[in-house]
Amino acid sequence: MNPRGISDQSHRQLTEEVRQLVRENAGLPVMFDVLQHCSDFILEHQHSASLACPICLCPMSSVGVSATPCDHYAHTECLELHVEHTRKQLGEKLAARGFKMCDDVDRSLRCPVCRIVMEEEVEPILQPSPPSGRRRRSSLKERESTYSRRLVQQGSLADFDFDWERWRQQQASLMVIYEKQKEKGGIIDLEEERKKNLITENTVSCWKITSATIANFFVVILIVGCFGQSELKRTFKKLRF
Repeated sequence: MNPRGISDQSHRQLTEEVRQLVRENAGLPVMFDVLQHCSDFILEHQHSASLACPICLCPMSSVGVSATPCDHYAHTECLELHVEHTRKQLGEKLAARGFKMCDDVDRSLRCPVCRIVMEEEVEPILQPSPPSGRRRRSSLKERESTYSRRLVQQGSLADFDFDWERWRQQQASLMVIYEKQKEKGGIIDLEEERKKNLITENTVSCWKITSATIANFFVVILIVGCFGQSELKRTFKKLRF
């Protein structure tokens, strides 16, 4: 859809006519004459049959053409269908949410070309509810199907016989495999892993402090106070804690 409301051919024709008008009135104030000529030309050619409807993509004629507030043109019937489709979509969105917490639902009507809001809020079209007789028949069918499913389940449970002895043998064999993997370290005990690095009030750490360690500590303090950190770096290469 051409946003100017005229075809490319008409646009080129208008440009040539404006240039001709300016050349014929060179040196004269022709600004308002040019604007008036463009306005008359657009009003005459805005329903050109060379334009295509942006909704159905069929050529438009001077009959049955409507314009949006943002100056886009389309068939009147197509615009009406666009409005109806928007209202139906709005009704489906509201019904899907049960008409609750629908403040964020867009209720506006937008242009099919540029999506500018043409109406802030439109009335939704709601789908009619099924007749009461049809609802009764459907509910009766649902009850019958539910009852039949229960009968099938009860019959299948009555015929089912679980082999407990075989199940116990499988559990015992799996437990033997589990213990072997646990001894080899193949099983990770999550509880033990969580407690491995846990520090509590009962955790005691012993630090072995010797006289040499204390002497080296005081030497470091004296070196930093007298010579600075550069001398401390050289001394660290000689000291061993």
